[in-house]
Amino acid sequence: MTRQTSILLSFLYLACTLAMIQAETYNGTGPIVVGQPWSITCQGGPDDNFQSSLGWTRNGQTIPELSKAQISIKYDQNNTSTLSSSSATEAHDGKYSCLMSNSKSFYDLTIIRDFVSKIKLKKTPLIIKCENITDNSDIIWKMEDKVINEQKMFKIDAKNLTLTVDPADDDTSIFNKSITCSPKNSTTPASKFKIFPKPIPTMNPHSVAVEGEKLTLYCHNKNNFYPSIKIKWQFKNQDINDTSRITYKSDDNQIEKSMLIIEKPTLDDAGEWSCRAAYDKNDLNNDDIEVATTTLRVKDKLAALWPFLGICAEVFILCTIILIYEKKRNKSDLEESDTDQSPDTKPASNKDSDVRHRK
Repeated sequence: MTRQTSILLSFLYLACTLAMIQAETYNGTGPIVVGQPWSITCQGGPDDNFQSSLGWTRNGQTIPELSKAQISIKYDQNNTSTLSSSSATEAHDGKYSCLMSNSKSFYDLTIIRDFVSKIKLKKTPLIIKCENITDNSDIIWKMEDKVINEQKMFKIDAKNLTLTVDPADDDTSIFNKSITCSPKNSTTPASKFKIFPKPIPTMNPHSVAVEGEKLTLYCHNKNNFYPSIKIKWQFKNQDINDTSRITYKSDDNQIEKSMLIIEKPTLDDAGEWSCRAAYDKNDLNNDDIEVATTTLRVKDKLAALWPFLGICAEVFILCTIILIYEKKRNKSDLEESDTDQSPDTKPASNKDSDVRHRK
């Protein structure tokens, strides 16, 4: 082995070692149920700039709960930072990174729901069955900790352990409310549900982008999305992989992934983009959910220049034709003028008149 090879290998080993030392590492709790506390610890390398470059993000975006004190940050010695919350919500689900740099390492926090989603269709009663009941004892149904009694909106079937929900189509009082069932002698709910209207995503049917200029696509809901909604984007019916060129952002209602941002669109991005919406991640691939689609057309960034160049070319050609015509016409007029002044065409002098005058 030559000396040059040994030196090269030494430098490679040193570079790999430094990269491993400076890379941040994460420790955190496992899957968290909604309402439980959670924390993520980020351990940085021996870098004096770790604290100055510290900046927690979720899915590449700033964390809005930080400004509301729902999530807190604690910085310890030895380049360690801890992100925590006393009560998990579904919005906390995502990929967390502790550095503002383009680090590819992150911690994937999974939030598990403590309820089952139920979709209420218009003009169709919704039947909910109480699960996890070992016997046929009487059960109590509650909505937001208030006992549900037989009324026009609710019908209870004690034998089949079911609750039928049939409100008016314009009644939204039942949506996103906690509905529980439990035996009379128990304070712990056997099952927990939440009712939502069927999500109907909408998009502008046609979108236009300029090559190289940032584009944002919006996925709205005709029935208003609730915070529990899950959104999935597709391009030409294919799932979109996370890249540095394509990012997601929450809208003003904190609906995650409701905005898709393409940093630098290319001509290859032209086609059909679609968003799928469901209140359960497992339902996003179902064929019976609503899908909104927009047809994207990407313009060449020089497209506006071609008409201008065409006009300039027309003006140039027209001016050239005019100049050539004027030049030929002036030459023709000059030749005619020379012909009129020729000696052969001069009038003869009257000699007889001159002779008479002298006499």
